[in-house]
Amino acid sequence: MRRLDAAARRCAAVLVFERPPLSWLSTFWPRVHGEERLPAPHLPQVIDVVNELGLGPPSIDLVDVEPFELGPPAV
Repeated sequence: MRRLDAAARRCAAVLVFERPPLSWLSTFWPRVHGEERLPAPHLPQVIDVVNELGLGPPSIDLVDVEPFELGPPAV
């Protein structure tokens, strides 16, 4: 974050999820792996880091994105 801030001429932007990606799988994780799934870093953790580094408070714009396929459809 410090390097990103230092390299920015006017501002820096970071795109992160509001909730952990694939959070809908968290209920299945313990059944498959026998342990709770730790969430991937997402918006709350990024806000904490920005504030702890003294770079905040961050400006946050939430954007709704429709789900989309990643790659060709399954045959």
